[in-house]
Amino acid sequence: MLEGIVTKVLAKYLNHYVEDFQSENLQFSLVTGHAILENLQLKKDALLDIDLPIILRSGFLGKMTIEIPWKNLTSKPAIIAIEKVFLIAGPRTITKEDEQMEEKRLLKIKKRRLRLAKSLRNENINSDGNKNKNDTYFNRIASRIIDNLQISVDRVHIRFEDSTTVPHHPFVFGMTIENLSAQSATVNWKP
Repeated sequence: MLEGIVTKVLAKYLNHYVEDFQSENLQFSLVTGHAILENLQLKKDALLDIDLPIILRSGFLGKMTIEIPWKNLTSKPAIIAIEKVFLIAGPRTITKEDEQMEEKRLLKIKKRRLRLAKSLRNENINSDGNKNKNDTYFNRIASRIIDNLQISVDRVHIRFEDSTTVPHHPFVFGMTIENLSAQSATVNWKP
Protein backbone atom coordinates (compact mmCIF):
# COMPACT_ATOMS: atom_id res chain seq x y z
CA MET A 1 0.00 0.00 0.00
CA LEU A 2 2.73 2.48 1.00
CA GLU A 3 4.70 1.68 -2.17
CA GLY A 4 1.63 2.59 -4.21
CA ILE A 5 1.31 5.94 -2.42
CA VAL A 6 5.00 6.77 -2.94
CA THR A 7 4.74 5.76 -6.59
CA LYS A 8 1.70 8.00 -7.07
CA VAL A 9 3.44 10.97 -5.46
CA LEU A 10 6.57 10.52 -7.60
CA ALA A 11 4.45 10.04 -10.72
CA LYS A 12 2.49 13.21 -9.92
CA TYR A 13 5.63 15.35 -9.89
CA LEU A 14 7.39 13.60 -12.77
CA ASN A 15 4.29 13.88 -14.95
CA HIS A 16 4.79 17.67 -15.04
CA TYR A 17 8.21 17.32 -16.67
CA VAL A 18 8.32 13.99 -18.50
CA GLU A 19 6.56 13.29 -21.81
CA ASP A 20 4.18 10.30 -21.83
CA PHE A 21 5.13 9.27 -18.30
CA GLN A 22 3.38 6.11 -17.16
CA SER A 23 3.37 5.38 -13.43
CA GLU A 24 3.47 1.67 -14.29
CA ASN A 25 7.02 2.22 -15.59
CA LEU A 26 8.14 3.52 -12.20
CA GLN A 27 9.44 0.71 -10.06
CA PHE A 28 9.99 1.82 -6.50
CA SER A 29 11.18 -0.51 -3.78
CA LEU A 30 9.97 0.58 -0.38
CA VAL A 31 12.39 -1.75 1.38
CA THR A 32 15.50 -0.30 -0.26
CA GLY A 33 14.05 3.14 -0.99
CA HIS A 34 15.52 2.97 -4.47
CA ALA A 35 14.02 3.95 -7.83
CA ILE A 36 15.68 4.22 -11.26
CA LEU A 37 14.21 5.85 -14.35
CA GLU A 38 16.01 5.83 -17.68
CA ASN A 39 15.64 7.45 -21.12
CA LEU A 40 13.09 10.11 -20.26
CA GLN A 41 11.86 12.60 -22.87
CA LEU A 42 11.21 16.01 -21.31
CA LYS A 43 8.08 17.98 -22.10
CA LYS A 44 8.59 21.14 -24.12
CA ASP A 45 6.94 23.16 -21.35
CA ALA A 46 9.07 21.60 -18.59
CA LEU A 47 11.06 24.80 -18.04
CA LEU A 48 8.16 27.27 -18.23
CA ASP A 49 7.99 27.58 -14.44
CA ILE A 50 11.50 29.05 -14.38
CA ASP A 51 10.23 32.02 -16.42
CA LEU A 52 13.32 32.42 -18.63
CA PRO A 53 13.27 34.13 -22.05
CA ILE A 54 14.01 30.77 -23.67
CA ILE A 55 11.89 27.83 -24.70
CA LEU A 56 12.80 24.15 -24.57
CA ARG A 57 12.66 22.64 -28.05
CA SER A 58 13.80 19.20 -27.01
CA GLY A 59 15.02 17.58 -23.85
CA PHE A 60 16.33 14.18 -22.85
CA LEU A 61 17.24 12.79 -19.45
CA GLY A 62 19.47 9.73 -19.53
CA LYS A 63 19.01 8.40 -16.00
CA MET A 64 17.42 9.49 -12.74
CA THR A 65 18.06 7.65 -9.50
CA ILE A 66 16.09 8.32 -6.34
CA GLU A 67 17.26 6.98 -3.00
CA ILE A 68 15.23 7.48 0.17
CA PRO A 69 16.75 5.98 3.36
CA TRP A 70 13.49 5.02 5.08
CA LYS A 71 15.21 3.54 8.12
CA ASN A 72 17.44 6.59 8.68
CA LEU A 73 15.43 9.60 7.50
CA THR A 74 16.86 11.85 10.21
CA SER A 75 20.52 10.91 9.79
CA LYS A 76 20.96 10.09 6.09
CA PRO A 77 20.02 12.30 3.14
CA ALA A 78 17.52 11.46 0.45
CA ILE A 79 19.39 11.59 -2.86
CA ILE A 80 18.19 12.46 -6.34
CA ALA A 81 20.88 11.85 -8.95
CA ILE A 82 20.33 12.85 -12.56
CA GLU A 83 22.78 11.87 -15.31
CA LYS A 84 23.15 12.74 -18.99
CA VAL A 85 20.86 15.71 -19.56
CA PHE A 86 20.63 17.01 -23.12
CA LEU A 87 18.62 20.16 -23.80
CA ILE A 88 18.00 22.05 -27.03
CA ALA A 89 16.67 25.54 -26.37
CA GLY A 90 15.91 28.66 -28.35
CA PRO A 91 14.67 32.19 -27.81
CA ARG A 92 11.07 32.59 -26.79
CA THR A 93 9.21 34.13 -29.69
CA ILE A 94 5.50 34.58 -29.84
CA THR A 95 4.06 32.87 -32.90
CA LYS A 96 0.61 31.39 -33.30
CA GLU A 97 1.99 28.02 -32.21
CA ASP A 98 3.76 29.55 -29.21
CA GLU A 99 0.73 31.60 -28.11
CA GLN A 100 -0.84 28.50 -26.58
CA MET A 101 2.38 27.68 -24.74
CA GLU A 102 2.63 31.30 -23.54
CA GLU A 103 -0.93 31.16 -22.21
CA LYS A 104 -0.10 27.87 -20.50
CA ARG A 105 3.04 29.41 -18.99
CA LEU A 106 1.16 32.43 -17.64
CA LEU A 107 -1.53 30.17 -16.18
CA LYS A 108 1.13 28.04 -14.46
CA ILE A 109 2.72 31.15 -12.97
CA LYS A 110 -0.64 32.36 -11.66
CA LYS A 111 -1.40 28.96 -10.13
CA ARG A 112 2.05 28.79 -8.53
CA ARG A 113 1.57 32.27 -7.02
CA LEU A 114 -1.88 31.31 -5.71
CA ARG A 115 -0.48 28.13 -4.12
CA LEU A 116 2.33 30.13 -2.52
CA ALA A 117 -0.10 32.76 -1.20
CA LYS A 118 -2.38 30.04 0.20
CA SER A 119 0.58 28.28 1.79
CA LEU A 120 1.80 31.51 3.39
CA ARG A 121 -1.70 32.32 4.63
CA ASN A 122 -2.04 28.87 6.19
CA GLU A 123 1.39 29.23 7.76
CA ASN A 124 0.41 32.59 9.28
CA ILE A 125 -2.86 31.19 10.62
CA ASN A 126 -1.04 28.27 12.25
CA SER A 127 1.95 30.25 13.52
CA ASP A 128 0.57 30.21 17.07
CA GLY A 129 1.97 26.69 17.51
CA ASN A 130 -1.18 24.73 16.78
CA LYS A 131 -0.83 21.77 14.48
CA ASN A 132 -2.29 22.15 11.04
CA LYS A 133 -5.20 19.83 10.28
CA ASN A 134 -3.50 18.94 6.99
CA ASP A 135 -0.32 17.91 8.82
CA THR A 136 -0.71 14.23 8.07
CA TYR A 137 1.80 11.47 8.56
CA PHE A 138 2.75 11.53 4.87
CA ASN A 139 3.24 15.31 4.90
CA ARG A 140 5.60 14.97 7.85
CA ILE A 141 7.58 12.26 6.03
CA ALA A 142 7.76 14.40 2.88
CA SER A 143 8.93 17.35 4.97
CA ARG A 144 11.60 15.20 6.61
CA ILE A 145 12.86 14.04 3.20
CA ILE A 146 13.00 17.60 1.84
CA ASP A 147 14.79 18.83 4.97
CA ASN A 148 17.63 16.39 4.25
CA LEU A 149 17.79 16.31 0.46
CA GLN A 150 20.76 16.11 -1.90
CA ILE A 151 20.41 16.70 -5.63
CA SER A 152 23.17 15.94 -8.09
CA VAL A 153 23.04 16.57 -11.84
CA ASP A 154 25.92 15.15 -13.91
CA ARG A 155 26.88 15.68 -17.56
CA VAL A 156 24.54 18.39 -18.78
CA HIS A 157 24.74 19.53 -22.41
CA ILE A 158 22.77 22.62 -23.38
CA ARG A 159 22.51 23.65 -27.01
CA PHE A 160 20.99 27.02 -27.89
CA GLU A 161 19.75 27.48 -31.45
CA ASP A 162 18.61 30.89 -32.68
CA SER A 163 17.38 31.50 -36.20
CA THR A 164 14.89 34.25 -35.37
CA THR A 165 16.91 37.07 -33.78
CA VAL A 166 18.92 37.66 -36.96
CA PRO A 167 17.03 35.68 -39.61
CA HIS A 168 19.78 35.66 -42.27
CA HIS A 169 22.50 34.72 -39.80
CA PRO A 170 21.31 31.89 -37.55
CA PHE A 171 23.69 30.82 -34.82
CA VAL A 172 24.13 27.97 -32.42
CA PHE A 173 26.18 27.65 -29.29
CA GLY A 174 26.44 25.03 -26.62
CA MET A 175 27.86 24.41 -23.24
CA THR A 176 28.46 21.44 -21.04
CA ILE A 177 28.32 21.26 -17.30
CA GLU A 178 30.12 18.37 -15.67
CA ASN A 179 28.32 18.51 -12.32
CA LEU A 180 25.79 20.56 -10.39
CA SER A 181 24.84 19.69 -6.85
CA ALA A 182 22.71 21.07 -4.06
CA GLN A 183 21.85 19.92 -0.59
CA SER A 184 19.71 21.07 2.28
CA ALA A 185 21.39 22.94 5.12
CA THR A 186 20.53 24.31 8.53
CA VAL A 187 20.25 28.01 9.29
CA ASN A 188 23.97 27.84 10.18
CA TRP A 189 24.76 26.40 6.72
CA LYS A 190 25.57 22.94 8.05
CA PRO A 191 24.40 20.01 5.88
